[in-house]
Amino acid sequence: MDSLEICYMSAGSLSKLVENKKVSPVEIIDAHLSRIDATEPILNSFITLLADESRIAARQAEKDIQSGKFAKQWMEENKNGQKNFLKMRKELAEHPIEKVGKKLRDLMPWIGKNKLVDKEKN
Repeated sequence: MDSLEICYMSAGSLSKLVENKKVSPVEIIDAHLSRIDATEPILNSFITLLADESRIAARQAEKDIQSGKFAKQWMEENKNGQKNFLKMRKELAEHPIEKVGKKLRDLMPWIGKNKLVDKEKN
C-alpha cells in the first residue's frame, strides 16, 4: 500500500488496518506528512505543522495499542459512562474552528441538511 492510498482512506478503514498490523500509526502520520510536503507549496494551508510531535504521538499510540493499554482504557471509559469522552466531545464542539466551519458551511448552499454533509452527524 502506498502513502497516497493511505491519505485517502477513511479513519474506519485505517483503524482496521492498524488492528490487523497491516499499517502502523507512524506510517499513517508519515504518509500524511509526505502528502502535506507535496501539496503545501501550492496550497499554503498550514501556519504551523507539528510533524515531530505528531510522530511522537503516533509512536505512543502504537505502543498503547500493542500493550493493550488503549483497549483497557477504552473499556473502562465505556464502563464508567463515557464521562471523559463526552467532556472532550463537548469541548471540541465549542472550539473556535467549529464556529468558523459553521459560518463557512452557511455560505455554501449546496451543503444542506442531508445533502453533502449531515450536520446531525458531522
